[in-house]
Amino acid sequence: MRKYLIRNRRKIGIIFIIAFFFIMFPYTVTMINFGKTRGVVYEPETYGKSVVIKNNNKTMEIDVEMFVPLVVYSMMPVKYEKEALKAQMVIIRTFILYKMGDNNSIDADELTLPYTTYSELEKKWGKKYEKNYNYTMKLLVETNRETIYYDGKNICPYYHELSAGVTNTGEEPYLKSVDSSADKENKNFNKIAYFTMDEIREKLKNIINPDISDEDLSGSIKVNYEENGEYVRTVSIGDNIILAKDWSEIFNLPSYAFAVENFSGGFKMSSKGIGDGKGLSVNGALKMAEDGKGYRDILKYYYSDVEIR
Repeated sequence: MRKYLIRNRRKIGIIFIIAFFFIMFPYTVTMINFGKTRGVVYEPETYGKSVVIKNNNKTMEIDVEMFVPLVVYSMMPVKYEKEALKAQMVIIRTFILYKMGDNNSIDADELTLPYTTYSELEKKWGKKYEKNYNYTMKLLVETNRETIYYDGKNICPYYHELSAGVTNTGEEPYLKSVDSSADKENKNFNKIAYFTMDEIREKLKNIINPDISDEDLSGSIKVNYEENGEYVRTVSIGDNIILAKDWSEIFNLPSYAFAVENFSGGFKMSSKGIGDGKGLSVNGALKMAEDGKGYRDILKYYYSDVEIR
């Protein structure tokens, strides 16, 4: 009789354990998943310095830290590669503080940066606004109010859309030419434009003698390159020297990396990349992020001998 009772108790115990498992297991899994999906609300520490903006004819001040995403998202989508977004946030934050100097505020117009507003982002993101906003705050927290320093000072963090396969050198010691070969795969890497002799004369009418012959004009243009052999320093036409920046603007070329060649009674101008080529290549940074590089690695690659703190 005693053995029978013990066996029954064991059976009841086993049945109870099994029943408890089937009842509690779904609840436990649900609670675990709830904890995962619920997420954390991120609140970045404000910087204590502000940018003055005008919105709907109203002037308002916004903390530097909260202004940074407004610039980044005017250029990039929220779905952009995470580490590339973070690199750009550090760049924009650094530039604002570089321009601000010892002041505690700066007018947005002085920054000459494109920017959106949180109300515009709310319209753009719709139902995903809260999720995207919190994700943005998370990126700000992860970059920890960091800026880029060289020799103890915030740098002027040049950046451009697409390099010529290498970046350009600059006067600043942290702007050295580095390889950015991934940019060559971009569909916008090469651009070609053609100009007749009359078009050349018209565009350069304030620089050259309008009566110069086709032969003399054709033989007088000389392109002077930087040491890396890709980016143009100046263009010489006889005794006249034109900066690469000015030449690009005159002929609407997308890059400072260009060549000028005689072609079919006129000129062919072929360019590589987009922008002046100095500092970080936005396209190159994206490729590095896709390859698993962190934002600090990206920044330290394009800006030589800098600190991020």
